Amino acid sequence: MNSIVIGSRGGIGSVLQEKLGCDGLTSQDLDLYYSNNIQFYDFEKYDTIYNAAGHSKGTYLGFQQNTYENIISQINVNFVSNILLLKRFAEQKEDGTYVWISSDVMDHPRPFHSVYASSKVASQYAMDLIRKEIDHIRVVEIKLGFTKTNFRYNNFLGTKTKEEVDQSYNGETPLDPVFVAEQIIDTVSKGELYRNIK
Repeated sequence: MNSIVIGSRGGIGSVLQEKLGCDGLTSQDLDLYYSNNIQFYDFEKYDTIYNAAGHSKGTYLGFQQNTYENIISQINVNFVSNILLLKRFAEQKEDGTYVWISSDVMDHPRPFHSVYASSKVASQYAMDLIRKEIDHIRVVEIKLGFTKTNFRYNNFLGTKTKEEVDQSYNGETPLDPVFVAEQIIDTVSKGELYRNIK
């Protein structure tokens, strides 16, 4: 099976790529902020896409203080590009598997999660409907609990050091990216369409 991991520079994506021994795309290869570019990308040689791209840049600032660019980027990367990647893949393949990562933030959001959580909810809603239109692509949703990656560091836009961010995990029990990647691979290998990892 020939696979590709989108968002392979991040914690979960990089581990997935390493464990699968497959190709990977970073934002330098395909910048999902500019989602219009997806229609020109060739996924024909891949049987499975793992979309591990996503971010909540500037979330710590709150909705009012976060920048327009950060908010637009969250929507473009987490929602618009997610469904367009699936569209492009479905156009090019007679069969295949598309794996995307949602978040349990959708189940218990806090006010500062407004844009991030909404973009994930929008993706889930769209994917559930798209499944009814396309039956040649298996759409797999992986819902993640809190995981220790660079995600939280990026929330703070460099206003906290990595050491300070690491200390913020004290008293919490975040998931390990290696464990998460193994669970994702296991989900796909078993032909499941959904798994909640927490």
